[in-house]
Amino acid sequence: MRALLVAEKIAPSEVRRTGPRQVITDLLHRDHHGKLSGLHALARRTGVAIWP
Repeated sequence: MRALLVAEKIAPSEVRRTGPRQVITDLLHRDHHGKLSGLHALARRTGVAIWP
């Protein structure tokens, strides 16, 4: 998560590519208790679909 946030600051367009977006999707699937702070906001900024 931290690496994705740093990458977003350095090269935001790169985080919106397929690979990083898949990592974000995988993290969303695994973070059942919402412990990864900022994950949903990162998903929104990168265009990853967030389900209820």
